[in-house]
Amino acid sequence: MAGDGRLPFDVLGQVFTYYLEKETPLRPFETLLLVCKAWRVAALGHPSLWGRYKIILGNDTLTKLQIRYLRARLTRIGPKTPLHIDVRYTQKSRNELTCLSMKSHILPLLKILAGSDGVLCLRWKSLRLTVELHQSTLPGSHLSAHLFAPLTYPMPSLTWLHLSLRILGEMPLFPHLPSMRSMILRRCRLQKLPDMRYATDIALDNVECLSNNTLDGVIDAPNAQYLCMTANNHTLHPSREYPALQTLYICGIRRVFSWDDLHVPRLENLILHSETIDLVQSLSYAPFLKRIRTLQLLRDGQVFSFETPHYIGPTLDLLRACTGLRMFIVDIFGLLFLLEIWSVWGPFLEKECIFQVFFKRRRTAEMEFVPATKDVYLALARTY
Repeated sequence: MAGDGRLPFDVLGQVFTYYLEKETPLRPFETLLLVCKAWRVAALGHPSLWGRYKIILGNDTLTKLQIRYLRARLTRIGPKTPLHIDVRYTQKSRNELTCLSMKSHILPLLKILAGSDGVLCLRWKSLRLTVELHQSTLPGSHLSAHLFAPLTYPMPSLTWLHLSLRILGEMPLFPHLPSMRSMILRRCRLQKLPDMRYATDIALDNVECLSNNTLDGVIDAPNAQYLCMTANNHTLHPSREYPALQTLYICGIRRVFSWDDLHVPRLENLILHSETIDLVQSLSYAPFLKRIRTLQLLRDGQVFSFETPHYIGPTLDLLRACTGLRMFIVDIFGLLFLLEIWSVWGPFLEKECIFQVFFKRRRTAEMEFVPATKDVYLALARTY
């Protein structure tokens, strides 16, 4: 702290950054300009602060207020300030008025953020656009593609994208993203998948491609190192080549791909979060399993029962195919599965099992090493 009791300029900048992360439509960042002259000078002296926008749609009055603040912020950014954009709408109730309000504001809002002829899109660094709607017959429940026309402009600086959007209409969004690193698509219905060629981390959760051209639904991501996919429809297809892929996370799959032609020379980590045994069966003879070093099996609730006898064979085939396996991560249900197969395949676990078993009490908990002995499995199982 300075001798006159004032906070240094750089410390105030950190305070303002923290406030930006917590701001709400009723307590916007502009509130800090009213504290005192020193704070106003400090805030205006950090142009990067004015390049962050968090906008919550739904309430008509609050949306208009946020758009007014947005216009003012755009006049305070520096000539090269990167823009970080967060636009959200969550229809918690089937309210026709909030849905229509969102629909009326989304296009003008995106036009402001894009600038004249998309000039501001050149400076977009991160974008979160979440428009979650109930599947109902309310007006606005199905969004027309023309409302998102600004998303077709070039975005050469965009590195992070989180999209939750269901639209109707033939308008490919995000056609060229040469700087993209992390992409999350969740509950999306799109004409065509965004450009993924340069992304290194990709997560696809309930994504549907509307195009009649099957190539538009191919997950073309040659630079992907991490790929998480929920493939529960017939509109998405994995590419044959993932030369940089190191971790593959397959979640909630309800359809089976042919994995024989998948070329993944650097894949070492496989995570299966499945509702049925079909996924395990389809993967049991995939050629890339011999390179897997870490295998993790997950399940939800009582959907996937390891105790059913017909699950034992395919899962054991999967373990045997992973000849290079060094770490097997399971939850309590996985331990019960190991107990189940012990009576029949005990020698496999005692003599052929060269991998280490790790147990996670909770999904976010630290892993615990488990010696491959039946007594240890029984002791852990009894605690649950």
